[in-house]
Amino acid sequence: MNIINVAKRVKRDIIKFLFKHLNNKFRVWMWRKMGVKIGENCRIHCFSLSPESYLIEIGNDVIITENVYLITHEGSICLFHNENPHMDLFGTIKIGNNCFIGMNSLIMPNTTIGNNCIIGAGSIVRGKIPDNSVAIGNPARVIMTTEKYRSKIYANPILHDYKLLSEEEKKRILLERFAANKKP
Repeated sequence: MNIINVAKRVKRDIIKFLFKHLNNKFRVWMWRKMGVKIGENCRIHCFSLSPESYLIEIGNDVIITENVYLITHEGSICLFHNENPHMDLFGTIKIGNNCFIGMNSLIMPNTTIGNNCIIGAGSIVRGKIPDNSVAIGNPARVIMTTEKYRSKIYANPILHDYKLLSEEEKKRILLERFAANKKP
């Protein structure tokens, strides 16, 4: 391995460390410096971006959780490099406003995720996800509207304003509620 490759790897590892351990403002700033168009009030918890990050556009109030990959190029095209060694294939990624992208998801080239969408953990998304949709799976498919998902959440008997509680209060309430569910 030559010194240039080692230097690139060290630089990438330092950025990855900083990305993981520093606050969200730094992560958003870093993505913007890398060319991503990002709206306001976004929370970014992952590091991985395609080199063509300038092909990515993210709306306002978007949460991208850990280990999400935004991929703007078609890597498998290398199988055809014996026919044309210089060809490559790229696509844009657009994520609308007020979206949540679950852990370990892949967002593939030529993907548009509408406003008010939830992408379930582990999903592989390619194509168009309409506004107000919940999509999950491999490949990701729309399974319900966000309004239907909201109704299910609010119908859950364990729903509570936990974020307003101290950790001790939260622990006590959760242990009581789940212990009550275990009794015959």
